[in-house]
Amino acid sequence: MSEESKTFTDEELISQLPQSITKSLQWPPQISEVAQTLGSDDQPEERVGKKAKIMSELPDYMKIEHQQGEMDKPFFRGAIWGKLQQNPLAVIGIGVTCVFFTKAVLGSVRNDAPMSINKNLRNRVKAQGFAITMIALGFLYTQQKKKNAAVSQQGDYPSDQ
Repeated sequence: MSEESKTFTDEELISQLPQSITKSLQWPPQISEVAQTLGSDDQPEERVGKKAKIMSELPDYMKIEHQQGEMDKPFFRGAIWGKLQQNPLAVIGIGVTCVFFTKAVLGSVRNDAPMSINKNLRNRVKAQGFAITMIALGFLYTQQKKKNAAVSQQGDYPSDQ
């Protein structure tokens, strides 16, 4: 006797779930307006309107990134390259931290002298402290630069009216 496997419909599967779960489910699933606006067979004029609709539904932080052109940049020319230009000492500190950590791990795998492993781990902590300090100083510098830019846009002296 061979049993045939029965294929359940979505409604049958949902009816077998506990009430607490089925209340949280939205059935039938609703397709968002953004998903409905995406289509590959549209005319170019329609795509521009659809892109504007999608942009209006993005969170604020993504709108700002899009306005600044960050979404169009490739990864290495955008995020990493920008951070390296913004704060090169922090990136160097992170790199040195990774080098000392790698030397310590490889030394422990090769059964080097415990003093050399310990020395590399101590140097890693020093490099990590340097990296964190540079990240903090870079942040403070960036904030000061933004503050100075805001002051220069408003003018040096407020009007007395």
